[in-house]
Amino acid sequence: MPDPTPAGVAASADASADASADASNTPTLDESVAVDEQALQAAVRSDFDSVIVCACSSAVQSSRVMQRPNMTAAKYKAIRSKQLSTPLKRRLAAHVIHTDSGNLTYLKGQLAAVLERILDSPLGREHWLQWTEHFAVTTGAAGRKVDAVLFDLDDTLLPVFAPLGKAMHALHEHLQEHMPLTLATLEMETNKADQDSSSGRSGDVNAAPASASATPSSASGSSSSSGLPKYNLFLRRQIAQISADKPALAHCLTALRREALTPYVHPEEEHRIEACIQYYLHWRSQVGVHFFEDAKQGLQYLREEGFITGVLTNGNADIAAFCPVAASYFSSNVTSSSTHSRCSDAASDAATATATAPLFVNAGHIGVGKPSKLAFMAMALLVGINPKRILYVGDNYSHDVEGSAGAGMHSAWLDRGKSKMSTGAAAGGVELQQSVTLHSLHPVELRSKLGSLLCVEE
Repeated sequence: MPDPTPAGVAASADASADASADASNTPTLDESVAVDEQALQAAVRSDFDSVIVCACSSAVQSSRVMQRPNMTAAKYKAIRSKQLSTPLKRRLAAHVIHTDSGNLTYLKGQLAAVLERILDSPLGREHWLQWTEHFAVTTGAAGRKVDAVLFDLDDTLLPVFAPLGKAMHALHEHLQEHMPLTLATLEMETNKADQDSSSGRSGDVNAAPASASATPSSASGSSSSSGLPKYNLFLRRQIAQISADKPALAHCLTALRREALTPYVHPEEEHRIEACIQYYLHWRSQVGVHFFEDAKQGLQYLREEGFITGVLTNGNADIAAFCPVAASYFSSNVTSSSTHSRCSDAASDAATATATAPLFVNAGHIGVGKPSKLAFMAMALLVGINPKRILYVGDNYSHDVEGSAGAGMHSAWLDRGKSKMSTGAAAGGVELQQSVTLHSLHPVELRSKLGSLLCVEE
């Protein structure tokens, strides 16, 4: 598949391994090869459009490197003596990606931000045009204008609050059964935040959690007027704050939820946090029974006509992993090796590389969400089709219509009467030459409004 990184971008990494361990006996080594920095800077500017350096602290680097088989302090010192120093690498770099945390979600977010800055530069825009012009078309019927029809998920194919509500109730039941001490702390902090808000005190959202010495609560008033647990709104506020404070995580709602919940986890229940998150994701992804009837009919029509269908969503539902019912609504023209081994953090995905699977991608998989053109670029790479031969359909005008058009795709706005029209220029004021408005995904509507795209040309 084509490389998603624009041509002429060099990446450098400090000597490091994937693992971390205690390296208290390993000295921090500053020795490095001596170079003419000015000459090196001139060579870099001559040979590369941009330089990205992945770097971490000396302590973290030493810890990782010393985990390599047969590595010794002497060998490490010899390696460092042949390398450029980290400060020099950073001075030569246009962009630095910090790898201290080892958090893959955080690294994806940083890389996406770097690529967006590169693509926003004049040279980056030139490379983008070259990439789209020379993108190989590997599938499709002769004479057809569009080979793939991709969709937003929430409020496009199904009403989002139905699975979200069920997921929140399931999470509450899971906490009651498996993490009662954490639930007690969470309810205590929610009540405290409500009291602080009522008394006019600010800062309740970021208040440190209580000592978690409380017993599980079954007091009345633990649910809001919506029927959801009161702490749901409390966690939503935490998620919003974390997203603002850590923009490199903002694309991944799963990571944000984990970060929001972790401070309130009782020490005796810390080992259960990941199972809790996965349980929530399972129920968040049970969307099959909620699909609009016209969406199911439209997807069936597109499958029968031979179009590749798939989903790009900013949410964290994962149909491919958790909901075979919904997965059956989509064509299986894309192998899981294309979708998962490149996009998912789960190692088990690679083991199923020979099976076919629907093209389903969320922002957490790829490190960036809509309306970024990188998200749509990733979809084009995964499906193996030029963006010019892809139609994207969604209910959010800014994210879905302007975003996909900005990436060179055809676009259609789905208005079910609860429009999300935006005045923002998410796609940089791109002219929407191929955008149409749909009021349903029923096959009759698709043929009526999108006939010139979906039908084979005479």
